[in-house]
Amino acid sequence: MLKSIFISKHSGETLELQQFADANDIQLTSKSFLEFKPVAFELPSSFDVLFFGSPRAVVFFQSRHAIPNNVLLASVGGKTTGLLQSMGHEVAFSGENKGSISEVAEYFQKWLGDRKVLFPVSTKSLGTISKGLPAHQALHVECYETVIIDHQLNSAFDAYVFTSPSNVEGFFAKNALPKSSTVIAWGESTHLALSAKEVTTTTVLSNPSISELINVLSISGSPISK
Repeated sequence: MLKSIFISKHSGETLELQQFADANDIQLTSKSFLEFKPVAFELPSSFDVLFFGSPRAVVFFQSRHAIPNNVLLASVGGKTTGLLQSMGHEVAFSGENKGSISEVAEYFQKWLGDRKVLFPVSTKSLGTISKGLPAHQALHVECYETVIIDHQLNSAFDAYVFTSPSNVEGFFAKNALPKSSTVIAWGESTHLALSAKEVTTTTVLSNPSISELINVLSISGSPISK
């Protein structure tokens, strides 16, 4: 069983994982290489659908503009859908339980039809959901800036969980992976970012969440739990 794990998230986002680690005598270190800042933006004159790809996009959009009530809301799923619903909004499309992010993109594009969609995004967004749509149909507003902070870690770990391509970039600015370490990627985009660094990924989370990560770590006989 692994004795130490690093995850590129703020400690406030990993409380459930910390409980799992404590129960299994695992040292957990949580540190993000990212900071986020609001960006001023204006809304386009018209759009039919508003797609949120993360809770952070919801928060930063809402900090500048009220979510309009005359458009359909769409979400990548999970906590993003939950946040919108907790705010009293109806979510017309949710990517929950639709597979990997590329599969969510495929389902969404079929659901969207010929309607025009607005994506509130980060300055470092990869545009995974929108890249298959024509430019006149997919509108984007940058509503927050992602700033990479290149911390140097003082310890080595048995396993490293990378939660975004930007966190991969921040980690490798001042750190290196031990050759024997287990590497877990938080979805396809993070896996591709690690591959670009010539890192072999042990596991790619298909529906990235802390609960899925814990499930993977708990599987008896898996390469991670050995």
